[in-house]
Amino acid sequence: MKYQKEKLHLITGVVLMLFSLLVSCANERKPRRNSTNENKENTLIEQASNYSNTPKTNSTVTQLNELQGVNVFFENSLSMNGYLGGTSFKTNMFRIDEFASVYGEEYHSYFVNTEEHQITNFWKRIEKKQIKKGNIYQSNHEFILNNALNKALNDRLSIVITDGIYSVSNGDLDIVPLDIERAFKDVNTNDDIATYVIKLSSNYNGTYYYENCEDRKQTKINQERPYYILLFGKPNHINEFLDAHKKDLVGIKEFTNFTNRTNYSCDYTVLTKGEEKIGDFESISRSVFPVLNIKDAEKGTPNRASGKNQLQFVIAINLNDLSLSQNYLLDNDNYTLNNTKADYSIESIKAIEKLDKNSKTYHELEKIEERRNKKYSHIIVVNSSAKIYGDINIKLKKQLPEWIKQTGTNNDCDIVENTSQTIAFDRLINGISKAYKRTTDKDDYIEFSINIKH
Repeated sequence: MKYQKEKLHLITGVVLMLFSLLVSCANERKPRRNSTNENKENTLIEQASNYSNTPKTNSTVTQLNELQGVNVFFENSLSMNGYLGGTSFKTNMFRIDEFASVYGEEYHSYFVNTEEHQITNFWKRIEKKQIKKGNIYQSNHEFILNNALNKALNDRLSIVITDGIYSVSNGDLDIVPLDIERAFKDVNTNDDIATYVIKLSSNYNGTYYYENCEDRKQTKINQERPYYILLFGKPNHINEFLDAHKKDLVGIKEFTNFTNRTNYSCDYTVLTKGEEKIGDFESISRSVFPVLNIKDAEKGTPNRASGKNQLQFVIAINLNDLSLSQNYLLDNDNYTLNNTKADYSIESIKAIEKLDKNSKTYHELEKIEERRNKKYSHIIVVNSSAKIYGDINIKLKKQLPEWIKQTGTNNDCDIVENTSQTIAFDRLINGISKAYKRTTDKDDYIEFSINIKH
């Protein structure tokens, strides 16, 4: 009996030892992975895999003031497939779904092409590349944009994701702006709906389908390509969304907006101190702020080896309310300066956040912010070496940004290594611009004046 027990213990021990050795060998055969790097590279995907379309109670994403719901429209034509593996593209789709999901039953997502197809679990469909629905061989942007515009009524926000490639059956690109202008035919009556266009870039690995190349139908590419997110809604809803979530979107290249709003007003004042100042002047009254009138103006000599006597001063202004890109706001060609008796021109435009924090100009702006509770975004430097007394009137014009013209092309035959252009995109946006111009007789975002006296 004792022998049988000892034998049993011995057999058990041998079995356990063999099992341990087998497990050890199996572990040694497994390829080792750097978990730190893997987690770093796949943070978004791991997060997304656990993400549900149901709003999370502990989410830091919150609803916007007075916004009643969100509609997301994803153009699911074949030409969108190549983006689905792009990291920045997937990041942005996840972020959009994360934001929209806090609206629960008031969040609706659709695949759109020539029709709309309501779907559920938007992010999961993107993550798994399951976007086939309806007529994936063609896109009707007139329908897509008009549909999104109309569903942005009643305090809702519409978000359209598209490659911006306009399907033209007969190759006539001239009809594009006409179609799009027709899509926006009701924009002047539609509850003050604004349109915000964002150009982004992500890796595209897949088949590109030519739209305007007679001798070719398609080609495989693996490169950066632009795509676009369009927002439709009331200006305050769009601005709130951008303030809260634009920083989370990756790969943004450019943006612009269109609105029938005409009541823009911007705080502005002349600075009486700063490096840019040349000559002498003072405020017409020290007790009056902002400084819109200056007196005792005299020319001075610039701190350069040569140069005429001149008067130069800075106008600080807040342009943040316009929701325009820095490239647009810093481009002199987007401004006009009209003189009455005087002879000034715009020397330069600078973003205040880019100024030297140790400069006199920056310190003067800080004092104004502290004492007057006024915050400005830009400075406009004006200069005259001729007539210095009179009135100047400055306008910021409403016109298509240069990036839209550069993004459009009439020929997509050379798409390989073309990472920035989309066929007929400029024409598409021109149609939107024309539609909004019909709603107002104002050709400018803002205008403001300064008076200069002896």
